[in-house]
Amino acid sequence: MAEHKSLLDGAKADLNVSRVILSAYDDDLSVNLAAYHVQQAVEKALKFRINMLGEIYPLTHNIEHLTDKLLKLGDPVPDWLLIEANRITEYENKARYVLGFVTSKNKISSLITLTEELIKQYMPFIT
Repeated sequence: MAEHKSLLDGAKADLNVSRVILSAYDDDLSVNLAAYHVQQAVEKALKFRINMLGEIYPLTHNIEHLTDKLLKLGDPVPDWLLIEANRITEYENKARYVLGFVTSKNKISSLITLTEELIKQYMPFIT
């Protein structure tokens, strides 16, 4: 149980960090760092859910791989996440290391809100 809870707590913490960064800074580098934390939040939330379904989650940062695993387990995945999976995965690496990579503050704000809803959906599964 401790690992389950820590994954979801970690997801919440990453969203909080992302929110703080967006509220304090406007530059591209900071927005990209906020994007990285959104990616981490989504990844941890999905791994939490896979774990709660009794499976071992794959050791990957690829959001599409994690959503595919959930779908194979018969668990629903929100449409927005299926659409944005590849873009969110890019935030794990490109947002931090690729010079010139830029995402928008509005996009990250929107993903924060959607990810908060995903986490709320998973909260009842904490045992």
